[in-house]
Amino acid sequence: MMNNQRLLKKEINHLINEIIDDCYSYQMYHPTKDPEGVTNIIDDSVDLLNDLVTRVNHTRNIQDKAEKKQYFRAIKKDLDDKRLNLMQRLNKLG
Repeated sequence: MMNNQRLLKKEINHLINEIIDDCYSYQMYHPTKDPEGVTNIIDDSVDLLNDLVTRVNHTRNIQDKAEKKQYFRAIKKDLDDKRLNLMQRLNKLG
């Protein structure tokens, strides 16, 4: 299960960093358009990253494999849902 945790953390880092990169690109190409809104999206992205990685790291108390699998699925669903929300917020700025 350790490899799955490592891969999930890599996936979380990669996907959240894509959003942050998109935010910085947006700021670079649109410096006067709502810089506070972009900063809020970046802050929320970092908060999401920290929350998800913390949740992945705290699975040691779950012993049942089925329960652990369900726990990881919930983390992945949160990643997908919240990532989509952040991207939609960035798209609304443009």
